Amino acid sequence: MKAPIIGASGYAGGEVLRLLLDHPRVELCQVTSESHLGEYVYQQHPNLRKRTRLKFSSRQQLESFELLFLALPHGEAQTRYGRCERNGKTMNHPDLYKQPESLSKKDCKKSSRRRMVVW
Repeated sequence: MKAPIIGASGYAGGEVLRLLLDHPRVELCQVTSESHLGEYVYQQHPNLRKRTRLKFSSRQQLESFELLFLALPHGEAQTRYGRCERNGKTMNHPDLYKQPESLSKKDCKKSSRRRMVVW
């Protein structure tokens, strides 16, 4: 599953990155940070040096995805979720809060719409 992380430069975003880099069913396609545009991920998360060559991009440049992770500051995720939902980029699904390791391709094929996980 192609998945970006919005707000990947903070502590929570770094932990999501660390977990997803080893996940067998998730392809991290993009990470966003408005304050660290163009920087390599390992510049904010030194523990990920030599594990990824991803660079931070703007959430305005979000590419297509199957699963979206939000790792934003308190309260901001709720605001972003509403905006993404209106843009048709996410879905409201009973499995929304499943742990990433328990997600399967079968879960995502239940609907042609996309899902979002708020971390």
